[in-house]
This record gives sequence, C-alpha cells and structure tokens, in this order.
Amino acid sequence: MSSSRACLRPERSGSTSFPHRRLPSGRAAFAPLTAGCPLVPRFRTLRFRLAWSHGILVFAVLVCWGTLRYQLLSWRSQRTLDRHIAWDAEFMLSRLRLSATAFSWNRENLTTDQRIRLESLRQQCVITDGQGEVLFPGEHARLPMAFVETGRLTEVLRSRGGFTDAVLDNGDSFRFVTVSVPREGAGAQVFLHLGSSLESVDAVLQEYRTFYLWSLPFILLLSGGVTWYFAGRALRPFEDVASSVEKISLQNLRSTIATGRTEREVQRLVDAFNAMVRRLDESFSQMRRFNSNAAHELRTPLAILQGETELMLRSRDLPEETRALLSSNLEELGRLSRIVNDLLSLADAEVGEQILSRSPVPLEPLLTDLAGQMGTLAAGRNVRLRVGRVSEATVEGDELWLRRAFLNLLDNAVKYSKDEGEVLLSAAQEGGEVRVSVSDNGIGIAPSDLPYVFERLYRADPARSRTSGGSGLGLAMVKWVVEAHGGSVTVESQLGRGSTFVVTLPVLKD
Repeated sequence: MSSSRACLRPERSGSTSFPHRRLPSGRAAFAPLTAGCPLVPRFRTLRFRLAWSHGILVFAVLVCWGTLRYQLLSWRSQRTLDRHIAWDAEFMLSRLRLSATAFSWNRENLTTDQRIRLESLRQQCVITDGQGEVLFPGEHARLPMAFVETGRLTEVLRSRGGFTDAVLDNGDSFRFVTVSVPREGAGAQVFLHLGSSLESVDAVLQEYRTFYLWSLPFILLLSGGVTWYFAGRALRPFEDVASSVEKISLQNLRSTIATGRTEREVQRLVDAFNAMVRRLDESFSQMRRFNSNAAHELRTPLAILQGETELMLRSRDLPEETRALLSSNLEELGRLSRIVNDLLSLADAEVGEQILSRSPVPLEPLLTDLAGQMGTLAAGRNVRLRVGRVSEATVEGDELWLRRAFLNLLDNAVKYSKDEGEVLLSAAQEGGEVRVSVSDNGIGIAPSDLPYVFERLYRADPARSRTSGGSGLGLAMVKWVVEAHGGSVTVESQLGRGSTFVVTLPVLKD
C-alpha cells in the first residue's frame, strides 16, 4: 500500500486463535462510511447525507438568490421603462398645441424618425380634464378610444400624476404615465396619459424565469455530483482505516493500524483504534493465561480425587448407600475432568500450543467410520443414525482434530434426538468447498439461544441440560477446529423440530 493509505502493521510476533464470540468487523462498525457502490447512494451513509444536506443548502441559496435577482431585474426593467415613457411624454408635450376647442401636434422641424415616433405615440395617448373625462374624443386615435369606451382605462384617466398599470381587453399589459399639460391663462387643468406596452419587460422576465427554472435542476445535479465526489475524497481516509480494521481479528490482535495521513481527525481515529486493540489484546491475554493456569491447577486435584474414589469403590465392605454416593461422585469427577481437559485444549489452542498437522484427509472414509462408531450409542438411545450421500472430496488438515469435531457433532445430535428419532449425516461438494451437515429431528434450539450455542459452557434450557452429560465445550471445540482449518460452522434449528449443523471446509486442490 502507498503511504497515504491505512494498513496493518504487526506490532509483536505471534498469532493466536480464540474460539469465543467475534468482535464486530470494521465493515460492520463503519457501514455508514463504506456500504454500497459509490454510484448507488445509500440513505444511511455519511457521504449521502453530506451530499443531500449540501444539495438542500444549495437549493435554498439558489431559490433565495433567484427570487432576489428576479425582483431586482423586474424593478430595474420597470425603472428603465418608466424613464423611456417619461421621455416620450416630454416629447409629446413639446409637440402638443392645445386650445379651448381642439388640440394639434406640431410636426415642424422633425426628422423622419421623430415623425414616425410621434405617430406611434399618438396611438397610445389620451388627454383628459381633472375629472378624468376625455377631452376632444374625436381628435384621438381609434385604438385608445376603444379602450376608453370599454372602461379599461378608468383608473388611468382618473390619475393626476405618476405611473399606472392597466390590462387591456386583449390581455396586453400597458404602463401609463400621467403628466399635467401646461396651458396659457387660467384654464382648467388638463392631463396627458401616455402608455407603453409591457411586452418587452414581460419578455425579459419570462426569459429569465425560463432560463432559471431549467437551469436549476442542472445546477443541483452538478452541485450534488461535485459534493458527492469531494465528500468521497474527504471520507476516503476513514474508509482506508475501516478496511484495515476489517483485517484485525482475534488471530492478529497484536497488529496496529499504520497510516500516512496527516489529518488530525484521521490520526486521532487511528490512535484511538490502536489503543483499543492494545487494551483488547491485554484483556484476552489475561483471559488466556487464566484459562490455562486454572485448567493446569485443576487437573492434579481432580486426578487425585478420581483415583481415591476409585480405590474406595474397590473395597468390599462399603455399605450400598456409600457405594452409590461414591459412584455418583466419580461420575461428576469424570465430567469435571473432561471439562478441564477441554478447557486446557482450548487454552493451549489460544496460545498457539496446539499444532495442527496438515495432510490430505478423504472425508468419505472418515465420516463412514465415525457413523459406525456412533451407531452403537445411537442404537442404545433408540435413535437411527443414517448416512446419506457423502462426497468423495478431500480436505487438508489434521485428521485427529477433524475426527474429534465431527464426533462431537454426531454425539450432540444423538443426545438431543427424540426417541425413535433419526440423525442424518451427509456431505456435498459445492465448487471449491465441501459442506458436511449433521441433522436431527430432536428437541431443537430456541431462536434466542442460536447466537450463543458455540460459546464455551453455554447451555440452552432445556436443550443443554446437565442430565445429558455434556461438558458445554463440545461445540466451542468444533468451532475452533473448523476455523483453524479455514472453514466455518453454522446451525439452523426450530424448537421442537430439530437442528442442522453445517460445517464448510475448503477442498484440497489437485
């Protein structure tokens, strides 16, 4: 790996195997950072939340900015139009000749463009008195008079100054300016109302709205994509750390995470994980030492008690009650000895003292032989042990430990089968793996107990009662043996209908 990526760095030599409950893997602990393909966002990922929150922020900013920009554009367009209307009104006033009985337009000394402008403005001009009555209606163009007669310009005609908007009967919007017409003498006040179409302003605003509304989704998509990309780059160091944490297991707790990242947050996370791993390693080391020491210390007194009890039972002068009591004690001592021996085996496995020899092991003769050995025990319990289809696959491992693991599973199935029940042993190869299953139709295991059946000394009630004679370490031993051979063991069970244990092992390649 490059120096910028997190990697595992062995801290001390040696690795161990510990058949207890696994710690959550790095992927499970960092699922919000690493789950899923980057192109398919998961709602619960931090990367998606960053992109989503940034998109909401960008959307809010764009809406506020777009609204403000639209209002500013509308105000500036209207101001520009108002100036042009005011200039036109001044031009009209400079050319207006008003008398008591009529008015006219002075066209002297006008250029061609000015004449055209004057004629165009005449079509949008109305002259009224102070009460809003149109003066000299016959002198006006037909178009404004048509609007006057339909009442569309009532508010405009009553205005005595300033700007007024009006919507004509054809749907067109106009903006009118009202100015006072200077008159010679003390005649009544007269007003000139000049309108201009708002079509140009509406066109500019409509163009802005169309462009803004169409560009908004693209801006949001672009912003989301950019945020998604940079959020991924920002979170990549944490994903590298998560990938390194995934590789830490109970077999390599002495390893630490090394990273070349200099960011304070990443380095703090790495330091916290390394400190946690060191604490876990110390705790597990103490547990391993305790298990090993306790097992060693218990073996000698148990052996002495067992020997002395056997010696006393050889006496012919013992009363029957005493003999029965000593026999019961001898059975309990034997069970304790098996527990201690199993604990010692697991403790040795934890500290790496259990060395597995590796050799090709054909499964068919091994399983057939074990079924023959367990046949007598199964018949004594009125249980039928049947061997189904067994693959001729070969695995690489320690035959003695594999034999012990499968024997524990068969013994477990026979013990907890119902009277006249059946135990089925089969093995099937699937690709590069072989699946060995042991099924029974016995009492089954409760769903609440399934996650813990492979823990040491765990007993489900009533399926793991003391009356069965088990030590509570058989399944834990099975789990260690199978995992030491690179495989896995699972269980499926229904309470009252039986259980199926499946051991998956890699097949030895030719």
